Amino acid sequence: MLDVAADPGNAGGDTGRCSRPVRRGIYGAYPSEVLTEIVRIEPSVRTLLVVGHAPGMPSTALDLSGNPDTGDANRMREKFPTSALAVLTVPCDWDELTSSAASLAAFHVPR
Repeated sequence: MLDVAADPGNAGGDTGRCSRPVRRGIYGAYPSEVLTEIVRIEPSVRTLLVVGHAPGMPSTALDLSGNPDTGDANRMREKFPTSALAVLTVPCDWDELTSSAASLAAFHVPR
């Protein structure tokens, strides 16, 4: 399953609940399918959380990352375990997002 949750009022980092789930129901999606959902997000949304399943999520994160040769990217390629997080910085509106347009800011595996 892929859940894309967007909250345009959460640009300041408020930890409150997301006011509206936007898309549900993509399981095992390919990066192009995930991107199709992301580009539909309103430009006013500044922070986006995409939750999904492997191999779609690691592949999407690597596909969107314009810096695929970093230590974090290499760790993602080796293993993207359940509950891992890839944090991407996106320098454009969602509808302009393409392969390699984002930057992988961090990869975190909770312990």
